Parts: sequence; C-alpha cells; structure tokens
Amino acid sequence: MGSVWQHDADDDALNMEDQTGQMVGVFGSVFVLLYFIALWMGDPGFYTSEFSDVDAVVLFVPIVLGIFPAFIRMVYMRQNPARPFDVLNTALFVLSAIYFLNNFHFDMSQFSYPFPESLRFLVDWIDEGWARIILMVGIFGGTVGSIWIAITYVKVRQILKMGS
Repeated sequence: MGSVWQHDADDDALNMEDQTGQMVGVFGSVFVLLYFIALWMGDPGFYTSEFSDVDAVVLFVPIVLGIFPAFIRMVYMRQNPARPFDVLNTALFVLSAIYFLNNFHFDMSQFSYPFPESLRFLVDWIDEGWARIILMVGIFGGTVGSIWIAITYVKVRQILKMGS
C-alpha cells in the first residue's frame, strides 16, 4: 500500500491539468448550486411545503463548502493541504444525504424545471426512487471516500515530511 501513497506524494504538486480539473470542479459545484437556487427562486414546486429553513441549510451548506477544497489546492498548488477539507466536506455530504433520505421534501417531477424544454430529458428520468438510490450510493461512497482521503492525507503527509 505504501506505493499508492508514494505515488500520491510524488504527484502532490498540481500540474496544469490538475489546475484545470480544479477549475472544472469549481464550475461544476457552482452550476449545481445555481441549479438548486433556480429551483428555489423559480418555485416550480420542486421543494415541497414540508421543505424548511433547516432543509435549506442542510442542502446548500455542503454544496457551497464543496468549493473550498479546490480553492485551497489552487492557492497552495498542492493536493494534500486540501485533504482535511475534503474529508470534512465529504462527511457533510454524507450527513446531508442521510438527512434527505429520511426527510425527502422534494417533488422530483419538477427537478428538470431549470433546463430549457429541449434539455429536460437529461434529468427527467430521475424520480424519487432513483433519487433515493443516488443518495444511498452517495452515503456508501462518501463514507468509504472520507476514510480513504483521511488515511491518504496522513500517509502522504508523512512521506512528504520525510522527503523535506
């Protein structure tokens, strides 16, 4: 397993492709945020009457905070300094997914509303059943991912300290 972390340590510095990937990730997160805001502002009925201020915080905070690890990587031009924030953010996403699995206050028939009519087919297939499956996959993947990222952070940090 040491070779996996050695490889991560060797690739800790961001190259041009990594920087581009970080920017794409930021734009993707902003797109998701704007999409859910459009659903909120357009009020097509996606958020049901049971959707509360607490629900809004649980939904929006992890999306907004998800942008910060990419900024940290771009500022330091390294990957490892952002990993603790990745762990925190992934854990928040897992908690959010667990919350919404138990408090599903969405009308998925309205999910495609922000898209132009000609593009709605891209997400129209996502009904409540699929949304719940996506949440369950996110819970499992996020839990495993958080643990892996935390271990990677510690191991890569040790390797980088030894090399200094």
